[in-house]
Formats: sequence, structure tokens, C-alpha cells
Amino acid sequence: SWFTRNRSLAVSLVSAGLALGTTLVAPLTRWLIVTHDWRFAMLALGFIAWAVILPAALLLRPAPVTEGRSAGALTSTGSVPAGMTLAQALKTPVFWSLALANFACCAAHSGPIFHMVSYAADCGVAPLTAATVLGAAGLAALSGRIICGLLADHTGAKRTLVACLALQ
Repeated sequence: SWFTRNRSLAVSLVSAGLALGTTLVAPLTRWLIVTHDWRFAMLALGFIAWAVILPAALLLRPAPVTEGRSAGALTSTGSVPAGMTLAQALKTPVFWSLALANFACCAAHSGPIFHMVSYAADCGVAPLTAATVLGAAGLAALSGRIICGLLADHTGAKRTLVACLALQ
């Protein structure tokens, strides 16, 4: 199926959707806070989330089960053999390497992202414009995520991950 052949692209499209969400939600949230207050903004965002999530949940369906394999099992193309338990996975150096790399990368880029809006505001940028800076960062991440997904499907997920982590 398409998802099996283009697994990395599928994951990158989901990730690109998250970047698009940042692009749209950051300025919307700031506008709601400026025009109303933070309580109203959080309530409105909650209603918007429910209005999107509930109909989207109706579109979900289980993956088809192929002969000789359960729906959640990874194949030999993945690094985890089908049937591996959580305890077995926790004993592998690959798991801990990925966990450490994920933590280090998230710690390195989350700090600036968390403080981007407040720093821009401290520099005299208007609140709505400061939130738009965060949205622009999300928009910039969108294309990179899709390109990395395409690259991972072409050259391999492991090589792409190592190259992106080294570049970061």
C-alpha cells in the first residue's frame, strides 16, 4: 500500500501538519488574548480542537491485517522485530540512543521556541507580531519536514535521521 512504501513521507506529512498548526494557532491565540482575555482564548481553542478532533476521529479505521502479521507489528524494514516486548526494547542500545538523541535535540531547540514570543515582545515587537514570529518559524519548518520525509523514503530513515541530527 502507499503507506507502506512511503512511510517516512506519511510521518513527515503529519509532522508538517503540526508545523502548519503552529503557523495558524500562534497568531490566532495572541489575537484572542489581545482582543478578549486568556480565559476566553483557551476556551475558544478548546472548542476549536474538539470541532476538529471529533469529526477527524470518525475518519480513523484500523490498518488492514496481512497474512502472517498483526496490524501493529513492524516488518524487517524496521529496526524492531515483530513480537518484541517492551522489556526487550528497553534493553537495546538503539532505544536508548534514540531516546537520548530525542531529548538532546528537543532540549536544544525547545528553549528558543518557548521564549521566542516573549523575547520579541521584550525587544519592543507588538504582541500580535511577536506571536506571528512563532508562526513564521512553524511555516519554515513545514517544508523541511516534508523534504526529510521524502529523503528518508529514498535513502533510508536511519541515514536521514543521523544526517538531520548531525546538521542540527
